[in-house]
Amino acid sequence: MIENMLLTNGRLPNGWTPYEHQLSAADQIIQNRHALLSFDVGCGKTLTATMAGMAYQKLTGGRTVVIAPASLQVNWRRETQGLLDPSIHSAGKIPTLDDLGSEKFFLVLDEAHYYQNPSSKRTQAVRRLAQAAQGVLPMTATPIRNYPSNLFPLLKLIRHPLGENFDAYKRRYCDDKMSGSSNLMELHRLIQTKLIIAEKEDLLSLPPFDRFTKVVEFDAVGKYVFQKAFMDAKEQYKQRVADGTISDKGWHIVMINNLRQATAKAKAIYAVKLAKKAVDNGHQVIVFTNFKQSSNYIERWLDDYGANAVLLNGSVSKNGRQLLVDEFQSGNSKVFVMTRAGTDGLNLQKGSIAISVDRTWSPFDMLQWEGRIHRNGQENPCFSIWLQDGIIDPYIDNKMMDKYRTVRQILHGTVDDLDGVSSPRDWAERLSNWLFRPKE
Repeated sequence: MIENMLLTNGRLPNGWTPYEHQLSAADQIIQNRHALLSFDVGCGKTLTATMAGMAYQKLTGGRTVVIAPASLQVNWRRETQGLLDPSIHSAGKIPTLDDLGSEKFFLVLDEAHYYQNPSSKRTQAVRRLAQAAQGVLPMTATPIRNYPSNLFPLLKLIRHPLGENFDAYKRRYCDDKMSGSSNLMELHRLIQTKLIIAEKEDLLSLPPFDRFTKVVEFDAVGKYVFQKAFMDAKEQYKQRVADGTISDKGWHIVMINNLRQATAKAKAIYAVKLAKKAVDNGHQVIVFTNFKQSSNYIERWLDDYGANAVLLNGSVSKNGRQLLVDEFQSGNSKVFVMTRAGTDGLNLQKGSIAISVDRTWSPFDMLQWEGRIHRNGQENPCFSIWLQDGIIDPYIDNKMMDKYRTVRQILHGTVDDLDGVSSPRDWAERLSNWLFRPKE
């Protein structure tokens, strides 16, 4: 149906030729009107949603309303030009029904994992829009970031029967705990009616991608940076407790975070050396770290090397983000340093090497980040290097692996590991001795 409606000689009005999986998915969306689009990063979710919007407009005369993070709005305008004139709104300022007026509409929610907290104001705001819309398309490569409970708000948005009662859902599929899981194969089977999911390995002819972990042995400078950063953070925490500004409950969680920041600073030195070597060999590189201070160090040290790095963190405006992307894609910048602000929606195919200084608690954040380079349009083999410190990273990587297996079972009906991520088993004793000893 979509092909006959939208294509002339196999092409869209702007001259683009969509992939078969995009046409098929757009067909499913129009037939269901309420569906969850979960293509892998780089498989063309935006064009698929655009074609669904075009078809919806032809069939009903209604318009398409897009809610997207501020950083992706420029990309939406670029990709829909000559095809669709959607009403694009920021996820940070979601419109009301009064703002949209009385015209019927098809609602697209880009990076829909932003709406997985049922009590958040933005989730409640998009839910009100979804109830009024003639069709709803949440789209995300990560519909479950950590636990089955993450999926429920999205099922509710698309009017899936499992999205009607959270208490019943939690008892059946979450072992009655927000962070629990149970009856996963049954959940996998039941969500297939409204889930459009595909992996890039099955759809696109991409160059090879290899991921591996590299254990970093700190040299004298790295040890000094680590010890100083950790002790400074520890003293700041103790002072805040003494001042009464924070409680001493959950002290071990605070210490874990302090460890993460301290090791990130120490590993930043190694990341810079790797990035510099890659640039010297003609590659472009992306570098990820959770922590703003580490990202600042990396950018400054790379600039000192003459590697011309750009830095994307939460303080960069939406227009500024696109300028940084264009700078990297043009080849003027050789290293793209980012924090969590850059894990979603950016096209950085000119890069072929990704260096993870540290990790988030969700494996799918990391897959999103790697997807910045390994996506449609990539012409070179890609490598992802996860730096491990031997202190805290093995613990986090093991936690991530457990979550990855759970989510794979729900979405794909299989239990897989993340290729290339080592799972050392001796982290527990080291971590316990280091971190969970009695307070002094």
